[in-house]
Amino acid sequence: MGQIFTHIAGVTQLVECNLAKVDVASSSLVTRSNFSLMLSAMFRLPNSDFLMRSFLLLLFFISISCGSVYALEPVDFKVGGFGFSRPGGWDWIVPSSPMRKAQLDFTAPDGGKAEVNFFHFGTGQGGGVEANVQRWFSQFQNAQTARSESSVGGVRIVNVEAEGTFLSGMPGTTPVPLENHALRGAILEDAAGGDVFVKMTGPNGAVEAAWPAFDQMVRAAAESKAGAPNP
Repeated sequence: MGQIFTHIAGVTQLVECNLAKVDVASSSLVTRSNFSLMLSAMFRLPNSDFLMRSFLLLLFFISISCGSVYALEPVDFKVGGFGFSRPGGWDWIVPSSPMRKAQLDFTAPDGGKAEVNFFHFGTGQGGGVEANVQRWFSQFQNAQTARSESSVGGVRIVNVEAEGTFLSGMPGTTPVPLENHALRGAILEDAAGGDVFVKMTGPNGAVEAAWPAFDQMVRAAAESKAGAPNP
């Protein structure tokens, strides 16, 4: 009997740990309050067979909570009207700001990390293409900048490049200058649903290494938008 309680206590801690991870993104399938009520009800019943069944039930909840954590790391995800596919080897990151609709990390062979953020503000929101291009340029000092445009399936894509000293930091905070950094950005225009802004920053080497997969991801998203049926 004591061994059963020991197993249940250990499993409980593991489930709570997994639920804590899921709660970060507000997508838990089982809330802590309901889970605690269930445990309280179980432990009030002395029947050992029920305790064993409860132990198996806890294992089931572990599979649910672990599955929920896994689901928080999707390969395919949507931002605005565009469907994106996370490149292989890139990490899904819980967005560090509510303004970010999604966030990915790429780790280069030398250990450098490029951060990719996705923004969507809605129709007519977010300041427009030109304002965002200039804002991205202004985040660099002593920078070499470039801008180009392309069209994929009728979707206009504005590509932005900058290299120099990146002034890292959230708006309203003191920026931290990071030398030898780069930015690659893409703005996918969508007059009906609102433009989507994809911004990658990091050390020069990491951004350069990530660029082919970044560009392919953006172009595929534009193709998916072009091939989507009209609502």
